[in-house]
Amino acid sequence: MANFPNALNQISLFVLLDLLGSPAPRVSSYFPTTHWAYRNMASIEQRMRRLGLLESAEGAHPFLPDSARTVAQFGAQRSTGIGDDHVPFLARGAPVLHVIDAPFPAVWHTLQDDGDHLDLPTVRDWARIMAAFALEWLDMMEVEPPQAKDV
Repeated sequence: MANFPNALNQISLFVLLDLLGSPAPRVSSYFPTTHWAYRNMASIEQRMRRLGLLESAEGAHPFLPDSARTVAQFGAQRSTGIGDDHVPFLARGAPVLHVIDAPFPAVWHTLQDDGDHLDLPTVRDWARIMAAFALEWLDMMEVEPPQAKDV
């Protein structure tokens, strides 16, 4: 009778943010089941760029370039080939939005993989995009069902 028979069923969207500190990131949409969320995030980025709210280079390519991709273009893809923290959740049916810069930054997992190699305008842009995404997500979620009107 429980709304959530187990903790995994409580996850409405697993968003994994990874390797997002390099300039000019390119994040693909990896899973057809969460492409709608990717498109929502890409829409936020487009609106913020149009309004001049992002710091990264003027005229820079979008961080999220796959917004025009259709679900039919995913084919039978079941894995991105990128093993990460999301894999066990994905294997158990949790909807995963993997936000990862690929190809990986050159300094990744080297001695130079430190804060000095972050592009701060890009980091701040991701913070703005993710904050707006979370706020829109929370507004879309119903906290309690609408009450029936008294007749």
